[in-house]
Amino acid sequence: MFESLEKIDEPTLQLVVPSYYLLMRKFAPGIRDSTVIRSFRTNIRKYLDEKFWTSMKALHWMATFLDPSFKHLDIIPQTSNDDVMLAGLK
Repeated sequence: MFESLEKIDEPTLQLVVPSYYLLMRKFAPGIRDSTVIRSFRTNIRKYLDEKFWTSMKALHWMATFLDPSFKHLDIIPQTSNDDVMLAGLK
């Protein structure tokens, strides 16, 4: 995943937001996780927040929105149809 975000020959702005949400979903603590694995996943998610969330800008969101492969924004978690978390646009 990190290699796809650091390509030199291709634009990668549109991959930052989907990559963040994909990794956060994959590292979510599971019901059957041991305390060690749960702690590991929690620390990974904290690291992802520090690395990605704080550096995502409106430009990343616009690039994601304009990429045809992400047009439905299914990557963004929703609590309802009207409530889509786009906090990166603050």
